[in-house]
Amino acid sequence: LGLPAEIAQISNLEVIILKKRQFMQGTIPTELGAMSRLRYLDMSGCQSMKGNIPSELSKVSTLRYLSFAGCRLSGSVPSELFAMTGLEKLHLSTNPLSGSIPTSIQTMTHLKELMLSRMRLTGNIPSQIGHMMSLENLELYGNQLTGSIPSTLYRCANLKRVDLFNNDLVGSIPNSLATLQSLQILHLKMNKLTGTIPFSFGHLPFLSWFDISANRIHGTIPASFSSSQSLKDFRLGGNMIYDPIPSTLCTNTNINSGLTRMYGCDGVICPLGTYSDSGHATHSDGCKPCEAGFTTMYLGSHECIKLTEEDILAIYYEVIELKSEQQTDPDKSVCEWNGIDCNENDEIETMRFPMYAAEGEWD
Repeated sequence: LGLPAEIAQISNLEVIILKKRQFMQGTIPTELGAMSRLRYLDMSGCQSMKGNIPSELSKVSTLRYLSFAGCRLSGSVPSELFAMTGLEKLHLSTNPLSGSIPTSIQTMTHLKELMLSRMRLTGNIPSQIGHMMSLENLELYGNQLTGSIPSTLYRCANLKRVDLFNNDLVGSIPNSLATLQSLQILHLKMNKLTGTIPFSFGHLPFLSWFDISANRIHGTIPASFSSSQSLKDFRLGGNMIYDPIPSTLCTNTNINSGLTRMYGCDGVICPLGTYSDSGHATHSDGCKPCEAGFTTMYLGSHECIKLTEEDILAIYYEVIELKSEQQTDPDKSVCEWNGIDCNENDEIETMRFPMYAAEGEWD
């Protein structure tokens, strides 16, 4: 039993809500594109629905709410949907739909919620997304999106949630996002982000969830987060974070469900020589110490490792912030690194680090 094509003949119909109807089968009729007064279409959770999303739906200029979330629709997302200028909510999450986000999305200036998570989207997040001035909720997690986080998002001044968890995004976290005064959730876990944690995020008045765990972020934790009264979830584990931890952060009982009351700094991030699946102590378990002969390279580690000479030196090079021309080369042995002298057995004998390494000074 599916949605009959004849429903399009009800010319004055404005609302269709058929969510979580397990009996609903078949495909979405293309005839829905002729419903000139339809404002609200919700068929989310109809897990027996299949087939494609008809591009004809883009012809319904009156449509404000469109949701097929949690169905089993396949194929690609029609690019025409991203040019529906009157749409206020587009929710297609949890469907095996492919495709990319086109630059035409900039015309969706009335869209408040864009929810395209747990799909098969590829490509970049276009910078034109910054033209979506009404956007409040951006959920694109669980895809294969690449490229960097658009710095133009700061123009979406009403943004409350940015959820890009579990993609393949690279680059740094744009400092400009810290100007979003309404931002409540920034979820960037499990990407390939680099750079440092922007200081200004700690001053956002409504930020309650800040999760950048399982990336390649390096550096220290900005002291600006210490006095936050809104921050509840603060997840940094699985990065390249090192001491010091701001002492006042360890006494902020709002953070991570008040774990600092029981664990102090461990409730924020696990110290060196310990590990945790979450990167910090939890209600069920504290930070677990590494076994003898194993340790961790950074705060908030998810596992212990046996350090090599290369690991130890890499940490040292990072801490003293050697300039790019003095950095290690992954294709060279340790003995070829700047400032390292080895003997004939390739064992390190001396380390030399000039305060200002001018050209040729390493030779």
